[in-house]
Amino acid sequence: MDQCYDDAVRIGLGAYKALGYSIAPRYIFKNAAAEFKVYMQNTSVSYSTEHAQQWIDSHIDDWDHQKTVSYARSLAVLDDVISHGCVTTSLNARVDRIRCKSLSSWCKAAMDSYLATLAFGPSCMKRITNHCSRFFRYLDKQGIVNPSAITRDVVESFLRKDIHKSDHIAGECCRDISRCLQNMSYTGLISEPEWIAIKEVVAPDPPNLRPLSDTERIRFEHLSSGDIDASIIAFDSTCQKLITQLKDEGYAETPEHCCKQAIKELRLFMTINRLPYSYPLAIKWLDSHNGDWSHEKYLAFRRTIINIDNIISGSKLPIARFIPTKDVGKPPEWCATLLSDYEDERRNEGCTKSTMHMIHNSCLRILQYMDMRGIDWPNLTPSIIKEFHAGDKHATPQGRSAYACKIRGFLQYLARRGLVADTLYLAIPSISAPRSRIIKILTAKQIDAIYTFRAAAADPDSLRTSAIIMLGLSMGLRGCDIAGLRIPDISWRTSTISLIQRKTGKPLELPLTTEAGNSLWRYINEGRPKQTSTDYIFICHHAPFCMITRATFGRVLNDVISAAGDGAAQGFHILRRTYASRLLSAGNTADMIASALGHSSTDTINRYLSTDEEGMRMCSVGMDGIEYAGGMGL
Repeated sequence: MDQCYDDAVRIGLGAYKALGYSIAPRYIFKNAAAEFKVYMQNTSVSYSTEHAQQWIDSHIDDWDHQKTVSYARSLAVLDDVISHGCVTTSLNARVDRIRCKSLSSWCKAAMDSYLATLAFGPSCMKRITNHCSRFFRYLDKQGIVNPSAITRDVVESFLRKDIHKSDHIAGECCRDISRCLQNMSYTGLISEPEWIAIKEVVAPDPPNLRPLSDTERIRFEHLSSGDIDASIIAFDSTCQKLITQLKDEGYAETPEHCCKQAIKELRLFMTINRLPYSYPLAIKWLDSHNGDWSHEKYLAFRRTIINIDNIISGSKLPIARFIPTKDVGKPPEWCATLLSDYEDERRNEGCTKSTMHMIHNSCLRILQYMDMRGIDWPNLTPSIIKEFHAGDKHATPQGRSAYACKIRGFLQYLARRGLVADTLYLAIPSISAPRSRIIKILTAKQIDAIYTFRAAAADPDSLRTSAIIMLGLSMGLRGCDIAGLRIPDISWRTSTISLIQRKTGKPLELPLTTEAGNSLWRYINEGRPKQTSTDYIFICHHAPFCMITRATFGRVLNDVISAAGDGAAQGFHILRRTYASRLLSAGNTADMIASALGHSSTDTINRYLSTDEEGMRMCSVGMDGIEYAGGMGL
């Protein structure tokens, strides 16, 4: 039965195609036949016209009217083939539904004149004819008897009343009609002023094609100077160098396309407004569209402008990434030197770049507050400090506490310099209570999922993921340290890893475990791109082959352990906690664990005690002497 049914479906599809039907009705016929076959298999019934009708009737409430009618029509064709071996009366030859014969003579002549200028295929010509016929039929219904009566209001009224199934089809219709009207303006059927007015409705110019107004021009003119023609020639030469470098560096088509689009639109803006190129002019033009463009387009265009400026300034290669830095302002002149000295002291203590950025922002807040209030060091009192702290706005309590900690350190520095009282830093409250939480580590199933993934890793991405995770699980390295690993940090001769910890700035040397070493070796030799010149181990696998950041580590870990079905990992740092707890369970001393983790003391090891279940059972305390009496009926 299945063979006969499938043969009937093939015959039906062939008939649809032979009679000139488009893909849509053939697709509906194929889906209807497939779904009805599943129904017959599930209900163990054989094909019959009655069963087909029952199936259709049972879904009337579930399907919309269009699907019900189209499926009924498809099964009627199928029944015709099963009954007669071929299509007899259920399908007729496809007739193009182009209703242009009823158009008035002048409408048909105008449309035929436009169609004669085109050289598209049959399907495209059919679409254009249908769309133009819709517009000309509307003109006939409105009583318009010659092309001179076509105005902007008439076209705008048609577009409001012309309804389509989707915005995409409506856009195609509008474009086809606008090109027909443009052809009528070229042949003199529509006057040029009227066409300009109509064009604002059917095909408005993008902002870049419109000259700047006098008010807008003032904002741009002072940003550039020189000869416009020479500037455009130099701009074109620079842009050609940029495109060539992108190709030579192996960039994909998408960034190259975005770069070309940015160059095209910026050049058009300069040409129309006769403005020579300059970097400030380009940035001003970019910012003027910040609210109109998507965030992705804005970033792509800004990257192109930065790359153009780099090439003009003599840089050999375009930048890999452009990460904007927030302008936090400068300290007042009367305290700028003091803040600089404090920052130098903290920098010499080994504070990282991100920590120094927070210190600068924190101190700048209170210095700007003092400058606004006209307060100098002798007049800085606890009440002023408390007033500042109460009004200092932050997005989260954690952010407020972090900034308060940095300001307390600055006030202590000022006290050592003899500028403020020794106890002034106490005016900033410490509102964070000590936190104690249960340490979460990976389950046995999640660890098994990691090793299963490692064994199956074969492509570059999975080899990189495997190496990253094994460095965290079998060596306890932080995500930031893994991301910053360089090839010279690995000593294959001594099987060690040597690095400077990003968090503490202290050196750390660890023996390279077999699991991590094998995963690293496979990735470097089988997965890591060979054409890169960077010595970072973990890099992007597409141009510009820059180092990857730790921000992606948590996501790839969750993807790997998802097979275990025990939930998400809650961050990449769980690998470090799992490593520490496994060392503790294996009977290693606190000093050894602290050394393996790169900690300066053993105090942080105590929180891992709760993960050692066997050890905790040995520390259980009996209830003797803690008798309970009374209450709750006990």
